[in-house]
Amino acid sequence: MKKIFFMCILLFPLSLSAESNTAEDHIEYVQLITQNDPLYLSSFYQYQLSLLNIRPSKFEWIPQFFIAPAVTYTDDETDPKTHTFSLNAGLSQKLPAGMTLSAIWEQSVEMASTDDLKFAYIPTGSATLSMPVFFAAPSVTGDAFSNFMNRYTMQKRIAETELEIARHKSIARALSSVNAWLIQNELCSVRERLNELLRLQAEDDTELFRHGRLSLLDLSANDKKRHDSWYELLESRKALLSASHQIALLGLDPQTLKISLQDWTTYWEQYIEGYSINTSLSHMVELYKLDLSKDTTIASAITSIPTFEYSFSVNPSSDMTDSPAFLRSVKGFWNGYTELGWSFSVSCNIPLSPWDARYSVNSQYKINRYIYMI
Repeated sequence: MKKIFFMCILLFPLSLSAESNTAEDHIEYVQLITQNDPLYLSSFYQYQLSLLNIRPSKFEWIPQFFIAPAVTYTDDETDPKTHTFSLNAGLSQKLPAGMTLSAIWEQSVEMASTDDLKFAYIPTGSATLSMPVFFAAPSVTGDAFSNFMNRYTMQKRIAETELEIARHKSIARALSSVNAWLIQNELCSVRERLNELLRLQAEDDTELFRHGRLSLLDLSANDKKRHDSWYELLESRKALLSASHQIALLGLDPQTLKISLQDWTTYWEQYIEGYSINTSLSHMVELYKLDLSKDTTIASAITSIPTFEYSFSVNPSSDMTDSPAFLRSVKGFWNGYTELGWSFSVSCNIPLSPWDARYSVNSQYKINRYIYMI
């Protein structure tokens, strides 16, 4: 009867739930976890680096303007020494399907070092459009236009999804660590109470053995049970210390975890039900990388086929060839403007050998496209 009474004392605290925590308390734990987990922080900073690395892809379709100033000095025995000051301005534009457009306006002022300084202003302009020979690889052309501006989107999705995977793994590690700590903490409490119960039982065993109501064999068995229980308590304390270390690595203080195992488990069951954790995130990353690989294959195929080069240039002419002042030479050139010379050319490099690799680009891309569709 006394044993039953002590067992009731032992099991009664387990039937009680600890002080309930609000959802905000648990969310605060999640924030602490993601702020202190070294693996998650590493993934977060890697995500920031990825955004910086792919940022040029986001704006690669915007015209890129540039200026190129230069100074040249020429010394020749037959001609006077000259200084040439150049200020060139231009732009380059990436277009769909491997097309590119570039334009530059070149203007220079030559200063001749003679007895009388002379300045000569010389402006020229040119533009070039590069266009792949689309009919040489029609399969590539269609996908090249449909995948226009697709690269940045895929790269950003990959970075975001990988960060989300890291967050889920961080929370999963935290759940496992906190659960392990709560279980070990509860187990230590149970075994401490059990040891106290066995200690009280040992006093009764001594009295029972003295009055001949307990055999020596039973007394030895009960002593062994007490020693085994003490050993298990020490093992539980050792496991609790290890679990506390894991909790500390997550940035949580075990002393501040005023939560019960039941409350913690109940909350996270509701959290997982209410929060859409996509178990196929890794598969999604692989699909995004496959799309990105396809885009790379398209770009490689486009650069392998022949291209048309359309070039246009202009050369203004003026009656005023030089002037004794720098600014007067520029102004005088346009005041004396007479005509605009221009030229236009089209060029293309087409291989004549039937075994040239460029003739198999279309067939190779078709096979690659079938692979991507599998």
